Amino acid sequence: MEEDDEYDDHGDESTQNVMKHVWNLIAHNAHLAVFIVFVMETERDPAALFFYLLTDPVHYHKNLKDMQKWAYEIHSTFLLPDAPLRVPNITAQIVNEINSALEERFDQDEEHKKLFVKARFVAKNAVRLQLNDFKAERSAGLSRFSGPSESDLKTCVDNVAKEIQVINDHLIPVIDTLSHDLENCTNRTLAIASCLATIMSKIFNAKSSRNASFLDRCPMFLSDKKSKLFGKNVKKIPLMGHNFELKQFTHPTLCNFSKGTIWGIGPQGYACQNCDFNVLKRFVNRVEEPCMEKSRKVTKTTQLSKLASDLGLPLMRTAAPLPGRESLRIFSTNPDELDIGKCNLSLYHS
Repeated sequence: MEEDDEYDDHGDESTQNVMKHVWNLIAHNAHLAVFIVFVMETERDPAALFFYLLTDPVHYHKNLKDMQKWAYEIHSTFLLPDAPLRVPNITAQIVNEINSALEERFDQDEEHKKLFVKARFVAKNAVRLQLNDFKAERSAGLSRFSGPSESDLKTCVDNVAKEIQVINDHLIPVIDTLSHDLENCTNRTLAIASCLATIMSKIFNAKSSRNASFLDRCPMFLSDKKSKLFGKNVKKIPLMGHNFELKQFTHPTLCNFSKGTIWGIGPQGYACQNCDFNVLKRFVNRVEEPCMEKSRKVTKTTQLSKLASDLGLPLMRTAAPLPGRESLRIFSTNPDELDIGKCNLSLYHS
């Protein structure tokens, strides 16, 4: 465990002691839920807390392929410069180290477990400050959010049913404010909703009829289930000459429509198989820029025509190796006439 706090007062389950250290807080679901609500309702930044919870090594139990997929989903949501829920004080060095690691396949499980260590240290410090604020405001009765009573929280320690009740009573109202229009909300709101859905399902195991619809619709981190938000996962979409195919991105890639980084829970977007156009899934039907494959062909033809003209050689249309196609070739009886250095096209002589 990376925590450097002292392990003391284990017999004291008072709210003040449970929330004395970050490691102890995350071991008590009801208290953690109350703290999450405090952070949300007092308009503090939840990024560090959510990142810290989602990158707990306890979740690292899948194969390396899944781990790499999950790693980019989290990295693109919390750490990249334009991440919608960026953790404060993350340095460029930390981001670049993770970017480099994601460019390669993880050869060992331990590599993934170490991936977020530095970022978790930064996030933990931010969570500690928020936790100190919560304890101080709760003790002084100054917080806008009071939460359940001390006695209610104590009964949750050895009572799972009571724990789930406290979680649902206090966290579901927060979720309800986010879940009405996930398709049209901001990236930040969608990221927060996905964090809460993941925490409810994967950490609290608090699935119920009260949150079933939200958990079914909202994309989750650390999940094998593909997100169905923004429509069904259509594998191929022909549009504006593009041959878009659904893709799970695993390293930073520019969305050519929004000009931001393709982020979030996969499959995040579409990649054209004919050109280099990549687009977030929510924007694919709004693409108006035509595929550049035909333009590149025209450019190559123009370059070939110019080269033939410069050399004073004929440009002839011939049958291509594939049936039904044809190609342009420069023909010369003297191969020395062809200055291959003038272009990078394949030239032929008879």
